[in-house]
Amino acid sequence: MKCKLNLGFAISLISILLSSLDIAFALDVSITSYGAVSGGSGYASVNTTAFINALAAVNTAGGGSVYVPAGTYYVDSTQKIRVLSDTCLYGDGPTSSIMIAENLYAANPIPANDTTILTLGAGGTAVTQNVTLQNLGVKFDTVSATRGASSLVVASRIIDLTVQNCSFLNSNCVHLYLDRVDSFTVQNNTIGGGMADGIQLSNGSDSYSWGYPVGFGTISNNTISNTHDDAICIWGRYSSNDPNRNVIQQVVVSNNTVNGTITHGGGVNFAGAQNCEAFDNTISNTAEHFFIVSLLPSMSGDGGRVNKDIYIHDNTCVSTNGAGNPVGGSTGPRCVEFGARYTADDGSSETTSPCAENIVFENNSFTINDRNGIYSMLHPTLNEGTNWPTNIFFINNSFSFSNGQSTTLDFRGAYMDSVATVMLSGNSFSGFPNIGLMVNNQDGVRICSNTIENCVASSTFSANDMISIQGSPLTFNGNLGEFSGNQIIKTTGKARYGLNLGNVGTSYLYFDNVFDCPAGNVTAPLSIYQASTVVIPADLISIETAFYNGAIDRSDHEWDINLFASNSSLGCVQSLPDSGEAITTNYPTQSPELDYTVNFATPGTYYVWVRGAAGTGLGNSDSCVVGLDGAVVPASDDFFFSAQPTWIWDGLCGDHNNAPSTITVTTAGAHTINLWMREDGTFVDKIILTKSSTYTPTGYGPAARQP
Repeated sequence: MKCKLNLGFAISLISILLSSLDIAFALDVSITSYGAVSGGSGYASVNTTAFINALAAVNTAGGGSVYVPAGTYYVDSTQKIRVLSDTCLYGDGPTSSIMIAENLYAANPIPANDTTILTLGAGGTAVTQNVTLQNLGVKFDTVSATRGASSLVVASRIIDLTVQNCSFLNSNCVHLYLDRVDSFTVQNNTIGGGMADGIQLSNGSDSYSWGYPVGFGTISNNTISNTHDDAICIWGRYSSNDPNRNVIQQVVVSNNTVNGTITHGGGVNFAGAQNCEAFDNTISNTAEHFFIVSLLPSMSGDGGRVNKDIYIHDNTCVSTNGAGNPVGGSTGPRCVEFGARYTADDGSSETTSPCAENIVFENNSFTINDRNGIYSMLHPTLNEGTNWPTNIFFINNSFSFSNGQSTTLDFRGAYMDSVATVMLSGNSFSGFPNIGLMVNNQDGVRICSNTIENCVASSTFSANDMISIQGSPLTFNGNLGEFSGNQIIKTTGKARYGLNLGNVGTSYLYFDNVFDCPAGNVTAPLSIYQASTVVIPADLISIETAFYNGAIDRSDHEWDINLFASNSSLGCVQSLPDSGEAITTNYPTQSPELDYTVNFATPGTYYVWVRGAAGTGLGNSDSCVVGLDGAVVPASDDFFFSAQPTWIWDGLCGDHNNAPSTITVTTAGAHTINLWMREDGTFVDKIILTKSSTYTPTGYGPAARQP
């Protein structure tokens, strides 16, 4: 099922325009009325003058549109053709109306002048507004083997930009460069064949102040192929004179198709971005990563400029061409990368914030034959703990290595080093020729309900472990670390061990894992797992509140998922807004509701436990109600969390003299467990049902399960 996701931060989905704009402009002219001629490169000077004069006429009139009829119009890329405020430049389609220029970078010597074909915006310190480019092709006539410094199309310092149904081909640098753009739509474009990024959104590198946000836009339904760098790059550079522009925010990247990047680079790169989302993209055959969340050159983390609150979900990524680094290992290409490749460029050797925070990967599919699954990295000059990526979540992703079991490539399902608080839940890692999952030097680890299968089939490497956890203080935000509910399966190959733990301390919760490995599958003493202290009743049902089957908002309140510290899975749920309100009666008709479908193996009386915490309202934000099949159950109608802003387990009914909370299930089979708000602001993480009157959950409680 797919849950509604809030993640504790607001991701704004900006409206995507799906049809051509119908804008009434003051003046509508054609470039042919100003002398433009379709034909060869000999008309470049004439056509350049025609574009400049037509656009100038529209600007003088206070706005309008410039029409490019079907044809091929050579222009001079060393001359500035600018589209200014309240102007639409449009044609009959990207393969019909074409602006083209001779590629001077294919000649020798390389030109010293700017060779941008089309510039959107006035340049300098001016701010341009309401610019549209649509139904037009822009390209160089040949592909250069030399990377230049000039992008094909530059949009600079613009508020309200639309670029749609265009093609951008054979660029010497970035194909479409968006420099300090606030509110934009880039959709249905075709991009490829150039020497750098396909689309790059930047907050600018010059000293000019901007004074507006950067971002608030969509990049959707574009087709990008054979770029030399990233297909899509969200790159927030450091600006000491204009700190307000240091964060690129609220960018949605969706439904794009990426096929192939050359030399280096990959699919989507978030570098200095916040409150962003990427979903339903199809990415194949990139040279390096599919997704990266990392600080890059020309960046500093000072001033809070970090990657934060990024949600990457429901993407499909495939690599079958083996284009990646053939050495692999910890330095080779990877599906997903997060961390910091470089130190700051402002003279400092450290930053004051985590380089990545609150990053969620959910329901993505990765099929690969030439790279690691997950890789984290941290520049060695950054501070331990302070700058480590924190709150990194991998939920229900699939990583499949398809290059066969005879390979000698040193690739791993996950290689994570130097991360503060990481959770892997419900993921699958299969077929990797080295360790399926490797964790080193973490501040917090939770590994729950993953499947690691048929990895480490090669005898080439000495560390032949399905899972290796070394040198990590296995806690999670100061609480008990967890390794639970995982399936570790090895049916063929030469793996020596299923699980290898070393120097991890004793604060480690270990239960309900399934091993199917050769003899000697565990290399650490059993006492480290505290296995004898964890007894799970056979009939126990554990419900993760974030994974609900239905939701109903009522009384201007709702349940949202929140990345509360130390929740037990993707997130807990919280009743919002936290405004100090309480509902104390008629819960099924007045209170916001979450529903969970549960299959009960046997009827009978079940004891109910709820893991919760108080919200900011504390005493007014610390209670909820659990019901069965849409009805309030008097013996389990009130759970209180003692006005504590930390997690506690409650199994007592507040309205019945604190007697044990129970529900009675009269028939086996499917029933619905209901969760209702009693006081808004309350956090609820997990619900446990069991017939055992002596069982008391601790810590996170058991992983999600039904008998």
